[in-house]
Amino acid sequence: MKHITPCQTGPDMFVLLVLSLIARAFPSVTDCGQGKSIFQITELAFPASLQAGATANLTLQYMAPVQVENGTITTKVTYNFIPLTPTASLLCASASCPIEIGFHDGSTSVTVPTGLSGTIVSNIVWTDTAGSQLLCVQMSVKVTAQKRLSLPRWL
Repeated sequence: MKHITPCQTGPDMFVLLVLSLIARAFPSVTDCGQGKSIFQITELAFPASLQAGATANLTLQYMAPVQVENGTITTKVTYNFIPLTPTASLLCASASCPIEIGFHDGSTSVTVPTGLSGTIVSNIVWTDTAGSQLLCVQMSVKVTAQKRLSLPRWL
């Protein structure tokens, strides 16, 4: 029986190790608050790739150490590295207000429009009425085109 040491596992294991490290280093969703956010994100998840037209779940759980009456959600999006026009909306249009002290589940579903293919990066920032950053989430997703039905060659 041949004994294999960790250094002799071959190129396949090396590739898997590198891909695993890259996946951990560049997750599809991150807390971009950089220590400046008032809310502490406790759980965050989003798929790294989707098919156009598919619906994905964004898991967002956070701890609010202060009560917030209202605020603004600012969203910046790039599509294939092209920045789109940022949008701003009232926080309470998307979240139940007031946001009371404690743990909250801000999870939601996102449907990717059909006809898209490429990389979408979204940066979502919640601020209170005084302009203080409540939380910041950045999502990056690779979108593949919807599969088209192919017709038989004789048609």
